[in-house]
Formats: sequence, C-alpha cells, structure tokens
Amino acid sequence: MIMLRYKNFLGRYSFDVEARIFHGQVINIKDVITFQGRTRLDVEQAFIDSIEDHLDFCT
Repeated sequence: MIMLRYKNFLGRYSFDVEARIFHGQVINIKDVITFQGRTRLDVEQAFIDSIEDHLDFCT
C-alpha cells in the first residue's frame, strides 16, 4: 500500500497484478472516492483530480 496526501486528504493505492492497473481510495472522508491509473504518475494525478472534483462538487 502506498500512501498519498493532498490538501489534508489521505489516499492509498496498490497495484492489481491481474488487471495490471493501480487503484486506490481516499481514506479519511465518509464519501467513497476511488481513483486508478496505468502508471504511478497516472494514479497520483487521478488522486489529485478526484479530490479537486470532490471539492468542486461540495462547493
């Protein structure tokens, strides 16, 4: 499990060997926010994009 932090949000992700994709979830909120990507850079950007989408939706 690899941990991420962005704007006080925490996420974690791992690699699914069978699907050959990284997938993760924001872990310190009640909403379910997931993200995925083919590379580590992709999944880290998807995490940031998911947080920004969530913040836009909430305001």
